[in-house]
Amino acid sequence: MLVMRINRKLKTNFEKVSRAYNRTRLTYPDKLVKDIIKISKLKAGAKILDIGCGTGQMTKLFAAS
Repeated sequence: MLVMRINRKLKTNFEKVSRAYNRTRLTYPDKLVKDIIKISKLKAGAKILDIGCGTGQMTKLFAAS
């Protein structure tokens, strides 16, 4: 029988690392978002799908545009 033990320290470590990553990671340039919207001919209110598994920075930029 396989028994898996949960290491609660991993959760704490991941939370610390992910917070540090989010604080120090550079954001995307506004021009990139504008260029993507222009090239893809997105209209105001268009729906898009962000398939990245990151901090949501790009999603926030698109939502604000």
